[in-house]
Amino acid sequence: MGALPVNTPLFSGNYNDLSDKPVIPTKVSELDNDFGYIVVESDPTVPDWAKQLTKPTYSKAEIGLGNVDNIQQASKSEFDSHSNNNSIHVTDSDKNNWNNKANVGDIPSSISQLDNDEEFIKNTVGNLTNYYLKSETYTRQEVQDLVSSVQSVQIQSVEVLPAIGESNIIYLVPKAGGTANNVKDEYI
Repeated sequence: MGALPVNTPLFSGNYNDLSDKPVIPTKVSELDNDFGYIVVESDPTVPDWAKQLTKPTYSKAEIGLGNVDNIQQASKSEFDSHSNNNSIHVTDSDKNNWNNKANVGDIPSSISQLDNDEEFIKNTVGNLTNYYLKSETYTRQEVQDLVSSVQSVQIQSVEVLPAIGESNIIYLVPKAGGTANNVKDEYI
């Protein structure tokens, strides 16, 4: 194909006009938890109320004592019957189980409290060794300046992308797995 006219815009300058833009997570919750970090207490032996950050409080009516007078006491036989009821009292075994559980304050509430044994990147410049440096990238203005400096562009349809391309040539290569005869990928 021939060259495009000099004033033909290749890029509008609006980032939103680009296709195939990457989506970069801004929150830890947007990442896959592929290492299985604890996000919720899941031990089935810990009651739901014990998993709450704050312990609930209940009124007399909510726990079935709405009709009980605050000054009235159980009779001796009622007290003995209650005191000897092993199914409603906490056993030493229950106490030991609970005493061996972590306190809510001991459970990490932020990533910074965990050991970084997988060496995830921290939010510091020194930890960005696998990312591009400013000297290896372009700002929007630099891209616009480069695009506006192009005097002409050629479009070439090729079967295989050349190992080293030439300046100001857009290569059209048959799209991998394309079903239509004229579906091409573009490379600059």
